[in-house]
Amino acid sequence: MLECGLRLGGYGYNPSFFIEDEVDKLLVCENPKFAYRFFPKALARVPQPNRLSREKPADVFRILVFGGSAAMGDPEPAYGFSRVFERLLSRRFPNKKFEVVNTAVTAINSHVVRSIAADCVSLDANLWIVYMGNNEVNGPFGCGSVFGPQSPPLKVIRAGLAFKRLRLGQLMSNVTSSNGGGDVPTNWGGMEMFLNQQVSSNDRRLERVYDNFASNLADIVDIAASNGTQLIISTVPTNLPQSPPFTSQKTENEEWMTAFAKGEEAFSQAQWSEAEQTFRKALTLHEKHAETHYLLGHCLKQQDKHADAKAAFIRARDEDTLRFRADSQINDVIRKAGKRDSVALVDADPILSGDPQYFHEHVHLTFAGNYQLACLIGDQAVIELELEGQGKWVNQEECATDLGLTPFHRKEILADMSSRLRLPPFSGQRDHKARNAAIEGQIASLIQLMTPQAGQEAMQLYQKAISERPKDWQLKRQYARLLQSVGQEEQAVRLWESVISNLPHDPMSLFQLGSAYNRLKQYAKAEKSLRQAVALRDRHPRAWNSLGICLSHLDRFAASHKSFAKAVALKPDYGEAYTNWGLVLANQGDPKAALRKYQEAMKESPTYFPAYQYAGKALSRAESFKQAELVYQKLLAQLPNDPGAYLNLALVQLRQSKWQVARKNLKACLRLDPSNDLARQYLKQLSQR
Repeated sequence: MLECGLRLGGYGYNPSFFIEDEVDKLLVCENPKFAYRFFPKALARVPQPNRLSREKPADVFRILVFGGSAAMGDPEPAYGFSRVFERLLSRRFPNKKFEVVNTAVTAINSHVVRSIAADCVSLDANLWIVYMGNNEVNGPFGCGSVFGPQSPPLKVIRAGLAFKRLRLGQLMSNVTSSNGGGDVPTNWGGMEMFLNQQVSSNDRRLERVYDNFASNLADIVDIAASNGTQLIISTVPTNLPQSPPFTSQKTENEEWMTAFAKGEEAFSQAQWSEAEQTFRKALTLHEKHAETHYLLGHCLKQQDKHADAKAAFIRARDEDTLRFRADSQINDVIRKAGKRDSVALVDADPILSGDPQYFHEHVHLTFAGNYQLACLIGDQAVIELELEGQGKWVNQEECATDLGLTPFHRKEILADMSSRLRLPPFSGQRDHKARNAAIEGQIASLIQLMTPQAGQEAMQLYQKAISERPKDWQLKRQYARLLQSVGQEEQAVRLWESVISNLPHDPMSLFQLGSAYNRLKQYAKAEKSLRQAVALRDRHPRAWNSLGICLSHLDRFAASHKSFAKAVALKPDYGEAYTNWGLVLANQGDPKAALRKYQEAMKESPTYFPAYQYAGKALSRAESFKQAELVYQKLLAQLPNDPGAYLNLALVQLRQSKWQVARKNLKACLRLDPSNDLARQYLKQLSQR
């Protein structure tokens, strides 16, 4: 009776992965609340936008892709595995129709994928592709999870998930969570959330993780087999040679410390043989130290002992106590499942894991990596789908052109990765500064390619692709972003409106449309789109931030401040929202309150650099030059190659009559930016003193 009452009263949420589309009842779309059964609401990730017919058209090959963020295509799903895979099939078999549905979601593991697979049976897919394994330890119910119980028995997990399909179960879950969640984070914090969840390779809880993974994978195989759906599973490659362990198991053994330090010294001097012997000695004293194995691997690689080097890199990954990568046992479980008659195995791990060009960092694939993986799985898909024809896969460059991967989009992806890699746990990895500098160099090279002529060619490329595939909303999204980058907001608005006509339920597209209207100063239209976005997804900090900007221009300051407050409550490290809030306060004539917001941004988001610039300017206007100098010094420490940082620092030093250091920083500015007339002017004035 209580369950019926809760349902009739509209309490709770539909737990299915796909739900009925509100506009067209013949279609289904992704359920933004699906992950509530597996994560606290504040941490639940949402699926990629999907809108497809409930009944599969007879002439279409429907293919579903399952997994976590690597399968989803992070950092940019528009160029991820699913998109590449669809293009390869469509170009090789132009007379066939393919529908590749990306059901992968960030941070999920096999407990979640098993549930998604069961929910997707009714979609009558021709083929399922499973690419998962990185999140088994840190995802829901893993022994390194921050989302709730760690490593409970499988029966307990299954019973709890089944109970949460009921509204009564959802009610009890909400009551429990409202009473306090212990150490569960209250906001999404990325990989940094797991810093205290270190799990060594001899942790007994890992056995339950491996057993649960095997059981979940076996169930997915059984679900596909009972439904007559072809299934491909893949082992999970990880970056071995250029992803140092995040953390290593500690020891107080002084003899080991001495040996390790001696090995590091020989390593730094490229004395590979001596370093190898010293690291081997260190491992006899502490065999589970991941970084020792990693350094040994590089010593062996430098001596052309490639097989031994690979074994050392694998051991380094397996001993990493922050277990964000699928380890050897996870991949062995996948290989064992692949021996069943009803499943086809693609062993991608040994093919991709040794080549760093396929990875952005530890697990997420570059476009080259997604292309290689799609080719490997595509070869097997041709067999499973009984596709006829002797054609070849379109090459990587043509595939990138098909998907609209321009230098602008490559730069945006690398900029995203650069921001991530500046934060823990990446910032604690060996050689992280050199890696970050290399990425900045790649970004600089791409900027050089972004000439006006290249921009015109990119726009022509998109226009051609969209004319050939007018229903491809991903293409329109990426084209809109390209147009916005060159200031063509009105054309971008038309594209966002077209995307929304295909995805009326997608809050991200509504947010982008509202933000575009903001830039066009059409604030009434912006407010409408942004309010639709937050109505669809209340936990959308970027939309609340844009709404705050919009309302400030409509002189509705109280509502504007509430929107910014909502944004930073949802995302406490949202430096941009704090800074925008500060700018609104400054425009209202409250510079002290504005400065406090800039300082909050610097504290909560140390890598959001505009906050430093605004704080420095605010302090300079208040003639607090010493404090401004400290702010600019902090900025320069993070951006040592930014001419503007040197110039700003020099200007506040001039105001304090610090002529010598100001001259030094002005020269550094001109060295990095010879065309900076302001720096040259001040330097000339100093030379006349």
